[in-house]
Amino acid sequence: MRSRSMPVVVLAAVVAGGTLAGCHSTSGTSHGHKSRKSRSLSHYGSGSQAGRTTARPASSASGTSTAGAACRGAQLAGSASPAGSGAAVVVLRNTGSSACTMYGFPGVDLTGKDGTVSAERSTLAPTTVRLAASGSASFTLHFTPATGDGSGVTFTSLSVTPPDGTARILVPLTLRLAAGETSDPVTVDPVMSA
Repeated sequence: MRSRSMPVVVLAAVVAGGTLAGCHSTSGTSHGHKSRKSRSLSHYGSGSQAGRTTARPASSASGTSTAGAACRGAQLAGSASPAGSGAAVVVLRNTGSSACTMYGFPGVDLTGKDGTVSAERSTLAPTTVRLAASGSASFTLHFTPATGDGSGVTFTSLSVTPPDGTARILVPLTLRLAAGETSDPVTVDPVMSA
């Protein structure tokens, strides 16, 4: 009797292990995005949210500081500018009257008439950043720019969620990204002192 139930238990363990292996996620890890498959134009969507990989704000449990409470979207103002080919720097300024801190990766969605795409986390390690009143922090967005052949996808703004926050900040920035099987995902670095 025992020998007959053993194969069923082993089979159930193999099926469960295979199912769990298929649920791999790099959120919150330092694995690079190079191991992921390239995205097709359908990844950028046409107003659809299907197939998105969202970079969620990181938890500050290991990065908390006594330098102030976590910075919230309501006390931050954002601006962005291109930083050479394939990069843009986003600056978040503390508009509040007291210091605050940030630790981790912001959530970043690129939006425009061609749809929405969410940035994935880079492999850089985060550090705690203290923003005095009127102080600033920044992060870099990396992408594959469109070629001059007329192809590509245009985004006109960034929707930024600060680490450990839920309120979004709308930041105007026009980017034209390459589309197709050869384009890499958009990645975002952790916040750093500006």
